[in-house]
Amino acid sequence: MNGFARDHACGAVRGCLPRAARVAACALALLAALVPACRRQGASQNAEAARALPAPITVATAEIADVPVAIGVVGRAESVNTVTITPRVSGQVDDVHFVDGQYVEAGTLLYTIDQRPFQAAVDQAKATLARDKALAAEAAKKAQQYEQAYRTKAAAEVDRDTAVANAAATAATVEADKASLENALLQLEWCTIRSPIAGKVGYRLVDVGNIVTANQTALVVINQIEPIYVTFAIPERYLAEVHARLSSGPPEVEATVPGDSGVVRRGELTFVDNQVNPATGAITLKGTFANTDRALWPGQFVNVNLILGVQARVVIPSEAIQSAQQGEFVYVLTPDDTVELRTVVTGRTLEGRTVIMEGLKAGEVVVKEGQTRLQPGAKVSVQPAASQPTNANSSAPKKTDATRTRDNGLQP
Repeated sequence: MNGFARDHACGAVRGCLPRAARVAACALALLAALVPACRRQGASQNAEAARALPAPITVATAEIADVPVAIGVVGRAESVNTVTITPRVSGQVDDVHFVDGQYVEAGTLLYTIDQRPFQAAVDQAKATLARDKALAAEAAKKAQQYEQAYRTKAAAEVDRDTAVANAAATAATVEADKASLENALLQLEWCTIRSPIAGKVGYRLVDVGNIVTANQTALVVINQIEPIYVTFAIPERYLAEVHARLSSGPPEVEATVPGDSGVVRRGELTFVDNQVNPATGAITLKGTFANTDRALWPGQFVNVNLILGVQARVVIPSEAIQSAQQGEFVYVLTPDDTVELRTVVTGRTLEGRTVIMEGLKAGEVVVKEGQTRLQPGAKVSVQPAASQPTNANSSAPKKTDATRTRDNGLQP
């Protein structure tokens, strides 16, 4: 206790109590002032002791792995086929056979238009054909009779010619009736509207009871999503590299959906535009993706990587990387069981591993878990990992993905 506290404690009771009482009160005051100071000193000693203990950590070794070199841009998913369904006949909608947003296969029934007028037209065409067939048969029979009579000089040539012409005319009428019947049957068939492609339907644009006009009224839009395109543009300075890569086969294209936990979907480059956009200095490309899980959606923005080659890069587990105002960093284990803070430049992350562009060398050991208790120079105690590989092959370095490409070009 300092002198000020002692004088203050004693002075509080001086002059108003007997001498013995003043001595006792002064002793109590001194004790009350002394206890907190002792407690603070004990807490400080305990904190220092705790800091002196090595911090438990788990570690990982920076490794060299073959990773693709990629051009990274933002693209947009695009339907391979988009069909706006319109009726081919006019009439009243009798029924709708799908629900909004349904996935349909090619040939799925979508709409039915009132068939009664078209069925009547078919019946009429059949009756006309039957009548004209009978007339054609009669005309052919008369032409044959006149031909025989003409040969025996029993009929004039002009009568024979008239009968033959009449038979040919009725035969042509029969052919026209057949065409009319075929057209009527086709009109009747068009009353049932089916999907020409497999895909996802949007919301229906026409409900039951409405009158639709042939080749005008839009009924529903269908987008094909299996497979699907991803359209993106790259600066023209990469065009020569793309052409060089195309000479050995279509390059791989990777697409990741923002917020989809880093799941990578892989397709291949299937289209390079035939000109560079002079306004932007970029060229449009398309990658085709199977999209069997239907995760890519028409109109959706995705992160795209066009893979142009493979390079050896340093990789570490992603959880070893920490962030601060000055950028990303890792703790590196030193030979004397302390750690040093190392600023790093990171590349792409996939499957739990991140490419280190600058700041680490292969073979250096980084802290994987336990960073919250660390500071530069802190003593550490390396603990075994929570789970160990169950076979020898599981510890082999995994081939990871591409280095991050920046707006100013490919990474070296």
